[in-house]
Amino acid sequence: TVKRRLCLVLAWFFMSLALLFSLTRGVWVAFSVTLFLLACLSSRRQFWSALGCVVVCGTLFLSAGPGIRERALSILDLNANIGRSQIWLANLDMIRESPVTGWGFGNYRHYRDEFYDRYPEADTDAHAHNNLLQVSVDMGLVGLLAFAFLNGQILFLGGQAFKREDDGSFKSLTLGLWLACIGFSIGGLTQYNWGDAEVAIIWWCVVGLLLRMWCITHWRRDGRSLSR
Repeated sequence: TVKRRLCLVLAWFFMSLALLFSLTRGVWVAFSVTLFLLACLSSRRQFWSALGCVVVCGTLFLSAGPGIRERALSILDLNANIGRSQIWLANLDMIRESPVTGWGFGNYRHYRDEFYDRYPEADTDAHAHNNLLQVSVDMGLVGLLAFAFLNGQILFLGGQAFKREDDGSFKSLTLGLWLACIGFSIGGLTQYNWGDAEVAIIWWCVVGLLLRMWCITHWRRDGRSLSR
């Protein structure tokens, strides 16, 4: 028990440091929402633990120095986020020009300039800084529907696995994997995290484990062997 608690404390410490120095506001928001969901889905004791982690992380961020504090507070500052909103507007214009099939993978850099020229305050033109927008630009409405179905099905099956699992350790693992997928999707509202190969590979690994947990709970319910 002591070793387990020590490992949990160390994990929280290093995870908080990684979040702190990432300076990625979308990840901060995703982490906060995920912790809140964890608190809501946990027992009363775990609820207060998770809520306490939110308070501790928030205090750590706001006391880490003026740079970190200004970065965190800028989440709610519309003027500080004008660059991001201009990026989204440029990509919405691209979607309007080719709404059904999009511009095609690999063509973004060839067609983006005329749209970004309309929004000079956009601070980067590397990608749409939003998974839904980027998928819509690349693949149009057809691709967006497929993308939404894929992610919705993953989250649905993950929720089923968590609900059906009775074993305490397996249930905790399933919940962690499920919340990781939810956090990834929330982070994708302000970042194109599918465009980062290292991040996407980890996401697919998490999805694979989560769906494996669904298979285990499904087989248990049907009385089938786990060795299949």
